Amino acid sequence: MATFIALMFSALAVAEASLDLHEFVKNPDLSKYQDPSKFIWTNSSVYLLRLSVPAETTRNISKPETPCVRSQYWSNTTDKVERSLDVYNKTNHSDYRSTNITLTVKSEVFQTLLNVDHKGGNFSIMNITGQEFAISSANYTFLVLFSAELPHSGRT
Repeated sequence: MATFIALMFSALAVAEASLDLHEFVKNPDLSKYQDPSKFIWTNSSVYLLRLSVPAETTRNISKPETPCVRSQYWSNTTDKVERSLDVYNKTNHSDYRSTNITLTVKSEVFQTLLNVDHKGGNFSIMNITGQEFAISSANYTFLVLFSAELPHSGRT
């Protein structure tokens, strides 16, 4: 058991040593890790990895139906990308909703912002026990914390 613990600490030390943490101290500009452009400008469909739902809305539900959220590329100009926002149930494809959004990236000092412009009316993403999660006709601005490609699993 002691050998296993020693090996674990050794593996953790090697992993930590392989990170050049001093680079972050010398160069606090993380913009190269915060550029979502390669994702929003891609011609491929983009799937949302996780949809967060406030915990209090799921307390009385044994297994909430979390929808699949996908975005498809439509067109672009110099600084804007037109995409769809599609919401559907993976088991019941008749419950399919779609709307169009415009995405722009704005780089500021030490931060990157993603602006989402939705020109339609309210767009329902999901409804759990009378609590509706929707996009209004307002514009949204999100701070991009990290943007990286996931390894391709070979599945389509």
